[in-house]
Amino acid sequence: MDNLILQIQQDNEHAFKQLYQAYYIRVVTFITGIIKKHDIAEDLAQDVFVNLWINRKTLDATRSLQNYIFVSSRNAAINYLKKEMVFSSEPLEAQADVSTGNMVEDTFFAKEIALLIEMVVSEMPEQRQRIYRMNREQGLSNEEIADRLGISKRSVENQVSLALKEIREAIAAYLIFWLCMLS
Repeated sequence: MDNLILQIQQDNEHAFKQLYQAYYIRVVTFITGIIKKHDIAEDLAQDVFVNLWINRKTLDATRSLQNYIFVSSRNAAINYLKKEMVFSSEPLEAQADVSTGNMVEDTFFAKEIALLIEMVVSEMPEQRQRIYRMNREQGLSNEEIADRLGISKRSVENQVSLALKEIREAIAAYLIFWLCMLS
């Protein structure tokens, strides 16, 4: 990926096209998950990549390009939602969850965490991803998963444990990022 950043910094349009093709659908899906408007998400995703190309000379080859893309995507979605809130005819109180008193930001934060988890899970090795989804999304026990996949219960336990560790690490990094941003 570092090589790809260097190629893009050197105005290599083919390298940029590879990056675009690799991430565009994921960025649209990520933004749609936040703003719930697919057509707007497509426009925002286009903006993310246009801005990446415009700022290609300032990309840091030591940083994760994937993180850059998803932070830019999150920021684009947040900015869109902020504009929507400003121009919304709904009073702020109507945007709050009356039962708990939580504001839209709390809901947004929860959605961000859910999307982060989905991103982490989708990047896991296929077997770990399958086991995690069977356990957490389908509610199957470790024994049931082991039977269905023809592997040992211990293997299932190990894969679930590794999946949860990856998720915890990603959430911790995300929270540290936000704490640094707030400082």
